[in-house]
Amino acid sequence: MKLNKRSWTYSLLALAILMVNVSCLEIEEKVKLNNDGSGSYELLIDLSLMEQMISLFENFGDQSDDQTKPDINSEIKEVFSEDEIELQNIAGITNVKLLKKDEKIASGLKFDFKDIEALNQGLSALGNNNSGYTKFFDYKGNQLSRVKALNFEEEMKLDDLQDADGVPESFNMSLLFRDFSYTTTYEFDKEVVSVSNKESMIGADKKKVVLTYYPFREDAKNKSMLNTIELSSK
Repeated sequence: MKLNKRSWTYSLLALAILMVNVSCLEIEEKVKLNNDGSGSYELLIDLSLMEQMISLFENFGDQSDDQTKPDINSEIKEVFSEDEIELQNIAGITNVKLLKKDEKIASGLKFDFKDIEALNQGLSALGNNNSGYTKFFDYKGNQLSRVKALNFEEEMKLDDLQDADGVPESFNMSLLFRDFSYTTTYEFDKEVVSVSNKESMIGADKKKVVLTYYPFREDAKNKSMLNTIELSSK
């Protein structure tokens, strides 16, 4: 299985997760949008049980003397560190910062954006370093539209994982990944009037929208992270 650096890293994560509990992995995005179109973006990978997974994964493949153990800790840090450097070179992106859940593992990053175009440029760098520019958001008038999401399910293809060396045939990948979740939280200065995605939850103060997607569940084809959020004109 030939993978680029990003795909390889997320596949390592996925294989480690299979040995413990898939529900411990959650992808979390936070998008704060100001009235003038500027804001902040945050991406977190919840690695609350990662130390235990790393310990298990380090023993994965030990029976083969010619295998080199992957250092997942270093791989995660390297991926986010490369993203940090790339983001710092994008016009309209400022205050880029690596986020850590503990002293060892860099589990995400955050940055401020000048406008939606800068946000799209930043997410294009995160989404795939080789595919160039991609539009993820559109902001016109009082409408914020999510037109594309980060494609983690493509990075973690279950068929490829099922065929990976050392993975027992009895593993049911769909079942094991059932609780893998991808959540985006939106925060606004204005109140939310409506949302197009029926899975969205509007906060009590009407200035927050939360949407959670489970990409590996049976009904995933009928759901998505795409959304259009209408804001108050006041």
